[in-house]
Parts: sequence; structure tokens; C-alpha cells
Amino acid sequence: MATKGPPFPYADLGEQAGWLRTVGLLPYWSLAAPPALTLAPGFSEDTARWDVLHCYYLGLGRDAAGSAIAMLMARGTWPGTVPQQLQGAWNSFLGFCRRRGQLPTMTAFSRRLIL
Repeated sequence: MATKGPPFPYADLGEQAGWLRTVGLLPYWSLAAPPALTLAPGFSEDTARWDVLHCYYLGLGRDAAGSAIAMLMARGTWPGTVPQQLQGAWNSFLGFCRRRGQLPTMTAFSRRLIL
């Protein structure tokens, strides 16, 4: 049966957000097909934690960095066409990394990655 929407706004990040009352009531995975790890002897939902790689580098952090670059492009930080702006952003990033003795794992900024 289709619903008209969630019973409360999940974007509400206030201290009294309605969804907070539902945290921990049920596992956050499908009971019909639980992940194999949850069947391991001694597994407890309390030991499962968010990890920095998936939450930041592949999630919020990546989105925030891409949004910041897109915003700087829109403000004209790097002149030219979108490909030229992406190259300018990449050159700035590469210079930043070099000044700090860091080696980026990426090789370029792309339209698909940023925009």
C-alpha cells in the first residue's frame, strides 16, 4: 500500500524530532534477508558503527566538496567554459596538495563528479 509520505519529516534535525523516538526499535536491515554479518556468533547491533570512509569520504564530505567547487565555479573563481573551470579547480587543488606534501588519489575533476 502506498503512503503519502513519512509519518514525520526525516530532515528535522531538532532535539525533539519525531523520528528520534523510532531509533533502535527495529534493526535497520531487512529481517527477511539479514546481512550475513548479523548472523555471526556474538554480533550485536551495538557493535555496528558508522565508519568515516563511507559516511564522510564517500558521502557527506564528497557532496560538500563537490558543492563547494560548483559554487566557486558559479562565482567565477576559474574563468572559461565548464571544462576550463574544472581544470582550473583541479590545478588549484593540485597546488594545494603539493604545498602540503600530499598526493591526491584522484587524477582530475570531472563534470560527473562535481556537477
